[in-house]
Amino acid sequence: IYWGCYIADHFICLLLGRASTLSVSNSTVPESDELPEIVGTEEFRFESKCVLQISLPLKNLIILSRIIQIFTAKIFIEPNSTLQRVEYLMKFNLKVYNWRQSLPDFLKWSKNLIKSTEISTDPTISYFWYHYYIVLLTFNKPFIQDCVESKMVVLEVLDDLKTLFSNFRGKFNGFKKSNLHQLYSCLLALTCLKKLDKMLPDEHISSVFPQLHTELQFFNNVFKQLYPSYELPKRMEEDTEFELEQEKQTYNQVSNLSYIHDFSLSDEIDDLIKQVFGFDHWNINPTHTL
Repeated sequence: IYWGCYIADHFICLLLGRASTLSVSNSTVPESDELPEIVGTEEFRFESKCVLQISLPLKNLIILSRIIQIFTAKIFIEPNSTLQRVEYLMKFNLKVYNWRQSLPDFLKWSKNLIKSTEISTDPTISYFWYHYYIVLLTFNKPFIQDCVESKMVVLEVLDDLKTLFSNFRGKFNGFKKSNLHQLYSCLLALTCLKKLDKMLPDEHISSVFPQLHTELQFFNNVFKQLYPSYELPKRMEEDTEFELEQEKQTYNQVSNLSYIHDFSLSDEIDDLIKQVFGFDHWNINPTHTL
C-alpha cells in the first residue's frame, strides 16, 4: 500500500509539475513483496493472460520515479541555458531507455507486442506502457523545436499510442472503459501533434506521419470518445494555443529563477536504491559522453 501511494504521489507530481511528498530516504517501510490473492476478490480481478505481479512493477516504477526526480530539477528548475537543458534531456532519454532495457522479461514490450490486441488492451500490463509514454512526452514535448532527438522520441511514442488506442477502441468498441493514463497521454499527444504541425514541412515528421492532419484528427476523435463531458480537458484540447502559450510563459519564468535545488539526500537515496532494488548509481553531468 505504501509503495503504491509512493508511485501515485510521484505520478501526480509528474502530471501537475509539483514537488513530490514521499521520498525513498524517508521511507521506513520494507520493499514491496508479492502477497497471495485474498479469497472473495475473484469477481474484481481482470482475467489476464499476462503474468500478474504487483511488487516487481512497483520496484521498477520507483526507480523510474527517481530518474524523473533528478532530471526534473536539471531540465526544468535550475537556471540552465536551452543548450544545457537539451544536453540533460538527452542524458535523461538515455537513462530511461536503459531502464526499459533492464526490465524483467514479463514487463518488456516491443512494436510487435503493441500490435497484439489481446495484450495491449490488458490493463494489468498496458498501464506500465502508458506510464512510460507519459514520462517521455512530458519531458520531450517542450524541446521538439530545439532538439531532433526529442522530435524523434515524440514521433515514436505517438506512433505506439496510435496503435494502442486503435486496439483498445476495436476491442471494447469505444473508450467507456478507459483510464486516466489514456486520457492524459492523449492530451499530451494532441499538444505534441499541434506543435509538430507548425514545423511542417519536415522530413522526419513526414517519414513517420505522411498525413499529419489525419493523425491530429485521429487523436482528437479519441479524446472526444474518452471523456466527451469532461469540461476541463475538453477546453484544454480545444484551446491548445492557450496551453502552448502557458507552457512558453512557464518555461520563461522558470528560466529566470535563481533556484537552488536541494540534492543533499541524493547520495543517500541512490545508495538505498542500490541496496534495495539493485540499481547502480548514475552520473548526470551533461559534459560526460552519452
